[in-house]
Amino acid sequence: MHKESSLIKMMLGNGTKGYVLKNTGQDEVIQAINTVYSGKMYLDEAVNDIVTNSVAISTAAKANNPFPTLSRREKEVLQLILDEYTTQEIANKLFISFGTVETHRRNMLIKTGARNTAGLVRIAFEYELHK
Repeated sequence: MHKESSLIKMMLGNGTKGYVLKNTGQDEVIQAINTVYSGKMYLDEAVNDIVTNSVAISTAAKANNPFPTLSRREKEVLQLILDEYTTQEIANKLFISFGTVETHRRNMLIKTGARNTAGLVRIAFEYELHK
């Protein structure tokens, strides 16, 4: 409902599974409810951007470890990106939604500081992140 990053992070830290802003349209609210009901997390695009920017700032501050460890699922998604799968193909193969694949990709971009998927691929090979 609110755009304040500290409030959003607090809510997510307390177990919130979905978050939309109060100006969200009816169709997206229904999609959010269905997503959460199916056991997945849902953040609308604006909220995702707020959280992503907050994480990016926090990640950039950790200069002693420029590449935090990727999660198991992020490594799986990264390997499929390296194998030239499309986002939809990755979603189908891992039995996750298209949006979840995009969230993993966005998180990896933030963690590595890459500007796009091509940069992510370069960094993955350079620092052997996919292993």
